[in-house]
Amino acid sequence: MGKVISNEADLAAVLRRIEEKVDVLDRKMEAMASHVISRLGSPGLGAPAPATGPVRPHDPVPGVNRTPPPARGESRPVSVPEPRVRPTYQIVCADCQQPSEVPFKPTGDRP
Repeated sequence: MGKVISNEADLAAVLRRIEEKVDVLDRKMEAMASHVISRLGSPGLGAPAPATGPVRPHDPVPGVNRTPPPARGESRPVSVPEPRVRPTYQIVCADCQQPSEVPFKPTGDRP
């Protein structure tokens, strides 16, 4: 892995370096978060709220409208598209000579 830390001075130096790197990462994350918030264009968001605990998969995101997940055993509402309206054409049946309608344009080459 790495070298073995043998004394308290080495340990203190390593901890300072870790703390500096965490501070740099924290500033980068704050910059990224403010960039995302400004791209969303949601008024009134300002600075991110302080962390209150671990983020769960269905926690609400400020500025994003989401419907809550369905309860266990329930399904999501399904929107059924309207059926496509096909034009129908008037024909006379070649066998029985009765008027009828077909969903395709007759070309005359079929009975």
